[in-house]
Amino acid sequence: MLKKSLSIIGASLLMTGAASATDLYNQDGKTFSVGGRVDMGIHTNQNSDPTSNKFDSVTGYDNGSRIEFSGTDQVNDDMKVFGKVQWAFDTQSNTGFWGKNRLGFAGIDSNKFGKITYGKQYSTYYDVEAFTDMFNINGGEANLIGSSQLFGSNDFITLLRPDSTFRYDKAFGGTSIGVQYTTKDSGQYTSSNAFITDMSRKYAFGASVISTVATGVKIGIAGNYVAFNDKVDTSDTLGLASGIAGVSYTSDMFDFALTGSYHAQSASNWWDKSSIIGQESYIAYKPIQPVAIYVGNNFQRLTVNDSHTSKNNNYTTLNYAAIGSQYSFNKSLTTAIEYRHDLRSKNAILDASDSNSSELAAVIKYNF
Repeated sequence: MLKKSLSIIGASLLMTGAASATDLYNQDGKTFSVGGRVDMGIHTNQNSDPTSNKFDSVTGYDNGSRIEFSGTDQVNDDMKVFGKVQWAFDTQSNTGFWGKNRLGFAGIDSNKFGKITYGKQYSTYYDVEAFTDMFNINGGEANLIGSSQLFGSNDFITLLRPDSTFRYDKAFGGTSIGVQYTTKDSGQYTSSNAFITDMSRKYAFGASVISTVATGVKIGIAGNYVAFNDKVDTSDTLGLASGIAGVSYTSDMFDFALTGSYHAQSASNWWDKSSIIGQESYIAYKPIQPVAIYVGNNFQRLTVNDSHTSKNNNYTTLNYAAIGSQYSFNKSLTTAIEYRHDLRSKNAILDASDSNSSELAAVIKYNF
């Protein structure tokens, strides 16, 4: 799931999937556009277990290649209706080209009353997470806990791009607010880990406030709550509350962003009560307009409260530093290289084989 000059390009890629789109139709207040991105690269890693080392191609499946179609209809001077659909695709797969749907929503936008949308769209929580989700390859992991040891999908827990979501947005001067409500997901969900299985979502809601407090400086705060049903133990009700805060600074030469999050799980008949803290940082130096050099880190810690032993077990699920460089030939073509090193110790994580690993990747992105 922002910037000026070079950063406008990076932000557009992250948030919309295309630096620019092509109008196939634009007449009488009606538009229909197509856009997208082709994202390809190579990747190598070194682990403490040499048998898991590899050198292969990489395409950002969830955050990489995608195609989108969008349309607008200007109803009157104040109001327009619009819609967008976006799908991921994998250019390197031998088994399947098309991936999952990333976005699919429609809405009404009024200068006077604000914007209302419904469908699969970015969450209010991600409004703040986007401050630090600025890397080309890494980043954007510590605050999005769906890939952690508790849950398996950020969309399912409504932190990234939830489906079946109503959202309202309104700007008041330099401050924007967003609220959302997500309906139930009746399909069974099974996690691949030992903490949560067979859960379905009952409902979720969230809100965000982002304010520009000085030239180039923004602060933001967002909260989210999800209620689940346990399909195995129907008497057990699980809830997940998430909060995130962040600050960002943008100038022609420097960018800086810092975000932090806290997630707390509650249950009526669950033997575990767990929490997660996350922290992300991003610093970029832009000596000349097409070049950016950036560095940052992602840190995440899981605490499991075992009611049987009255002990808190702490696990460092993420702790890495990343450094990279980006060169933008123009609005459409960007190349980047990033190096990532794991900073965790073996006795502090769930899987010791993951410690002391390093990764090097290079990508090229073409936006159409």
